Amino acid sequence: METIGERIRARREQLAWTQAKLAEMLNVKIGTVSGYERNYRVPDARMLQLLAGVLEVSSDYLLGLAKSEHVSKHDYLHVEDMSDWMEILELTAESGLTALQVKQILLNYIETARNIKNLK
Repeated sequence: METIGERIRARREQLAWTQAKLAEMLNVKIGTVSGYERNYRVPDARMLQLLAGVLEVSSDYLLGLAKSEHVSKHDYLHVEDMSDWMEILELTAESGLTALQVKQILLNYIETARNIKNLK
């Protein structure tokens, strides 16, 4: 059974990203990403959400609860109203991400939501 670290590394390599690029997108040090990939460190819940968003996979996949890395229409967060968006933005702001990183995560979210809509 693959570990969370193995899944993070495999997905990063599929995207042809270095550990430095992933660390920059997550606003963490390279050693943190290395620790995750080598299973010396375990991402907390917020970091798991950020990893899933940046790597464009479900958190269930990273945790080993889903076999496929592809997000299904049931895996993705449904944002119903403005209060949900505000909560997402507050969590993002607390994480210390740059505006460019937030933009990329939101664009990934929108693209995934479109793909899910097409699955229906």
